[in-house]
Amino acid sequence: MVDTAKGKAKWQTLCKRAATTAVKESGWGCASGPINLQVLFTFARPKAHFRTGKNSTIMKPTAPFWHTQKPDRTKLLRCLEDAFKGVLWKDDSQVISGEARKCWGDEDSAFVVVETVEQPNEIQAS
Repeated sequence: MVDTAKGKAKWQTLCKRAATTAVKESGWGCASGPINLQVLFTFARPKAHFRTGKNSTIMKPTAPFWHTQKPDRTKLLRCLEDAFKGVLWKDDSQVISGEARKCWGDEDSAFVVVETVEQPNEIQAS
Protein backbone atom coordinates (compact mmCIF):
# COMPACT_ATOMS: atom_id res chain seq x y z
CA MET A 1 0.00 0.00 0.00
CA VAL A 2 1.29 3.45 -0.91
CA ASP A 3 0.20 6.53 1.00
CA THR A 4 0.09 9.62 -1.19
CA ALA A 5 -1.20 12.17 1.34
CA LYS A 6 -0.45 15.77 0.42
CA GLY A 7 2.47 17.15 2.48
CA LYS A 8 3.31 13.72 3.93
CA ALA A 9 7.04 13.75 3.10
CA LYS A 10 7.62 17.23 4.56
CA TRP A 11 5.70 16.38 7.72
CA GLN A 12 7.55 13.07 8.19
CA THR A 13 10.88 14.87 7.79
CA LEU A 14 9.91 17.37 10.51
CA CYS A 15 8.81 14.53 12.82
CA LYS A 16 12.00 12.56 12.23
CA ARG A 17 14.14 15.64 12.99
CA ALA A 18 12.24 16.33 16.20
CA ALA A 19 12.56 12.68 17.28
CA THR A 20 16.29 12.66 16.51
CA THR A 21 16.77 15.80 18.64
CA ALA A 22 14.73 14.29 21.48
CA VAL A 23 16.78 11.08 21.36
CA LYS A 24 20.05 13.03 21.58
CA GLU A 25 18.80 15.13 24.51
CA SER A 26 17.25 12.23 26.46
CA GLY A 27 19.70 9.42 25.78
CA TRP A 28 16.87 7.17 24.52
CA GLY A 29 18.15 4.37 22.32
CA CYS A 30 16.37 2.84 19.37
CA ALA A 31 13.97 0.46 21.15
CA SER A 32 13.71 -3.16 20.05
CA GLY A 33 10.79 -4.28 22.23
CA PRO A 34 7.10 -3.43 22.50
CA ILE A 35 6.08 0.24 22.57
CA ASN A 36 3.14 2.23 23.91
CA LEU A 37 2.54 5.42 21.89
CA GLN A 38 0.43 8.37 23.03
CA VAL A 39 -0.07 11.26 20.59
CA LEU A 40 -2.03 14.51 20.61
CA PHE A 41 -2.15 16.14 17.19
CA THR A 42 -3.02 19.85 17.27
CA PHE A 43 -4.03 22.03 14.34
CA ALA A 44 -3.83 25.81 14.12
CA ARG A 45 -7.28 27.30 14.49
CA PRO A 46 -8.72 29.04 11.42
CA LYS A 47 -9.78 32.70 11.59
CA ALA A 48 -13.42 31.55 11.55
CA HIS A 49 -12.95 30.32 15.15
CA PHE A 50 -12.31 33.89 16.33
CA ARG A 51 -14.40 37.02 16.61
CA THR A 52 -13.82 39.93 14.24
CA GLY A 53 -12.57 43.50 14.50
CA LYS A 54 -11.08 44.66 17.80
CA ASN A 55 -12.04 41.27 19.33
CA SER A 56 -10.23 39.22 16.69
CA THR A 57 -7.99 37.64 19.34
CA ILE A 58 -10.97 36.28 21.28
CA MET A 59 -12.24 32.84 20.38
CA LYS A 60 -15.93 32.42 19.65
CA PRO A 61 -17.81 30.41 22.30
CA THR A 62 -18.99 28.12 19.49
CA ALA A 63 -15.44 27.25 18.36
CA PRO A 64 -14.93 23.48 18.60
CA PHE A 65 -12.22 21.84 20.68
CA TRP A 66 -11.90 18.58 18.70
CA HIS A 67 -10.55 18.57 15.15
CA THR A 68 -13.13 16.50 13.23
CA GLN A 69 -12.01 17.06 9.66
CA LYS A 70 -9.22 15.82 7.40
CA PRO A 71 -6.57 14.62 7.76
CA ASP A 72 -7.89 11.60 9.58
CA ARG A 73 -6.26 10.40 12.76
CA THR A 74 -5.18 7.01 11.45
CA LYS A 75 -3.28 8.53 8.51
CA LEU A 76 -1.54 11.00 10.81
CA LEU A 77 -0.60 8.21 13.18
CA ARG A 78 0.69 5.96 10.40
CA CYS A 79 2.88 8.77 9.02
CA LEU A 80 4.25 9.51 12.47
CA GLU A 81 5.02 5.84 13.19
CA ASP A 82 6.83 5.52 9.85
CA ALA A 83 8.81 8.71 10.52
CA PHE A 84 10.08 7.36 13.84
CA LYS A 85 11.31 4.08 12.33
CA GLY A 86 15.05 3.74 12.93
CA VAL A 87 15.04 6.63 15.41
CA LEU A 88 12.76 5.69 18.32
CA TRP A 89 12.15 2.06 17.35
CA LYS A 90 13.40 -0.43 14.80
CA ASP A 91 9.99 -0.88 13.16
CA ASP A 92 6.53 0.57 13.72
CA SER A 93 5.17 -2.96 14.16
CA GLN A 94 6.60 -2.67 17.70
CA VAL A 95 3.83 -0.22 18.63
CA ILE A 96 1.39 -2.49 20.49
CA SER A 97 -0.79 0.06 22.28
CA GLY A 98 -1.60 3.70 22.62
CA GLU A 99 -3.96 6.47 21.79
CA ALA A 100 -4.07 9.27 19.25
CA ARG A 101 -6.31 12.34 19.45
CA LYS A 102 -6.81 15.45 17.32
CA CYS A 103 -7.79 18.90 18.56
CA TRP A 104 -7.53 22.55 17.65
CA GLY A 105 -4.65 24.54 19.14
CA ASP A 106 -2.34 27.47 18.57
CA GLU A 107 -0.23 25.75 15.91
CA ASP A 108 0.16 22.53 13.95
CA SER A 109 2.04 20.10 16.16
CA ALA A 110 2.19 16.64 17.65
CA PHE A 111 2.80 15.97 21.34
CA VAL A 112 4.26 12.49 21.63
CA VAL A 113 4.92 10.14 24.56
CA VAL A 114 6.80 6.91 23.83
CA GLU A 115 7.14 4.20 26.49
CA THR A 116 8.64 0.76 26.41
CA VAL A 117 6.31 -1.99 27.59
CA GLU A 118 7.51 -4.80 29.82
CA GLN A 119 6.59 -8.39 29.05
CA PRO A 120 4.11 -9.74 31.65
CA ASN A 121 5.68 -12.37 33.95
CA GLU A 122 2.99 -15.00 33.31
CA ILE A 123 3.67 -14.94 29.56
CA GLN A 124 7.48 -15.03 29.64
CA ALA A 125 9.03 -18.34 28.64
CA SER A 126 10.97 -20.11 31.39
